[in-house]
Amino acid sequence: KTTLLDKVTFTSPVVTLDLWDDAAEDGDSISLALNGQDIVTGFPVRKQRQQLVVTLLPGENKLVMIADNLGSIPPNTAVLRVSSGALRKYVRVKTDLKQNNMLLIYYQPEGESASGGK
Repeated sequence: KTTLLDKVTFTSPVVTLDLWDDAAEDGDSISLALNGQDIVTGFPVRKQRQQLVVTLLPGENKLVMIADNLGSIPPNTAVLRVSSGALRKYVRVKTDLKQNNMLLIYYQPEGESASGGK
């Protein structure tokens, strides 16, 4: 089961993902997939922010967060910040072994309408 957390639109195809544990660092690890392709697997969620850079496809992109374990304090929790330029979106990730989280990220180049025309 996958729960939609939020939606965000960027005008740049390159976005930065910052992931960290804002509570107790308890051994959680997470896998991230973008449009069905693994970005990272078994990624440890730490107190210190860790950064990944991804490139979006035009239109809708599905970023799915999957718990690899539950750490010592279930469920698997983290904060994810998606940013590009001055635009930032924060989401609270709360996954377990039965439920994933998803963020829909839209890439719409500047000057283009949602229908794809200029």
